[in-house]
Amino acid sequence: MGTRKYYLYFCTIVAIIICSLVAAYFGGWWIPNNPSLAVYPVRGIDISHHQGKIDWKAVATSGISFAFIKASEGSDFQDERFLKNLREATQAGIPCGAYHFFTLKASGLSQAQNFIRTVPKNLLRLPPVVDLETWGDTSSSSIQNFQLELNTFMEELRKAYGTEPILYTSSDYMQVYLKAYSIKRLWLRARRPGPRHRPARAEGCNGPRPGPGRRRRGTCRG
Repeated sequence: MGTRKYYLYFCTIVAIIICSLVAAYFGGWWIPNNPSLAVYPVRGIDISHHQGKIDWKAVATSGISFAFIKASEGSDFQDERFLKNLREATQAGIPCGAYHFFTLKASGLSQAQNFIRTVPKNLLRLPPVVDLETWGDTSSSSIQNFQLELNTFMEELRKAYGTEPILYTSSDYMQVYLKAYSIKRLWLRARRPGPRHRPARAEGCNGPRPGPGRRRRGTCRG
């Protein structure tokens, strides 16, 4: 009986530890492969309406040096908190960029028009970002057609903002959709050891992490 009690006690302790580590990981408090602050001293976040109201002054004092804020998705969605987040982050002294969640269900031109209508050029200090993921996409569009639509989107943003947009994507997505595609500015999502962009906690930010609206942390050299 004593052995069984000990076994149950041991299993309970192990379960508590595992649950605590899982909660800390997905909550952003524990980042096992967090890149070195000495090598990558510039830290930033991306956010959307999923995080709700953000205390940007607290974010600015937490070591965050830049932010990318979701502006739009597809051809007809605009993030309801975009302009408020952009203005408040700017007032807190945080350089900002805006990102668009690209979908395979709408043309590149209509998506570019949606982003441009939503994002005032004079408030951006960072290049626009196009978020390329397969989340929610069920389109059977060919890779060739996808790249043509992406080219149109990118060209419209170059003309509107006078700079080269950044592509945010994963290595898996690149291997399928971006083979032989010319990428000049890349923000690479990674989950293996080394610099990566995963759900992470920053002071002043709250809200859920899963899905295309999750908050990610970015790192930069120099």
